[in-house]
Amino acid sequence: MRNSLHAGFGIIINDAQHCRVWPVHQAAPPGWRFTARRGSKAAMQACIDQQFVPTAPALPPELDSRYLGAQWAAAEFDD
Repeated sequence: MRNSLHAGFGIIINDAQHCRVWPVHQAAPPGWRFTARRGSKAAMQACIDQQFVPTAPALPPELDSRYLGAQWAAAEFDD
């Protein structure tokens, strides 16, 4: 039988709202804290994928609207 301390994973999150799956038997790194969720590694990753927004910055609305109709040529970026 597996040790219950090593069987679970949780989600840790920091002040910048970055999150990751982390073993519950290990202390969270400095600046990170556990959320209430616990489960298998796959279940915790699925939770992150469903509930947390990617942390990549978005364009401000005034810039985003200027590029809605833009046609980008992929050839510009080829090596």
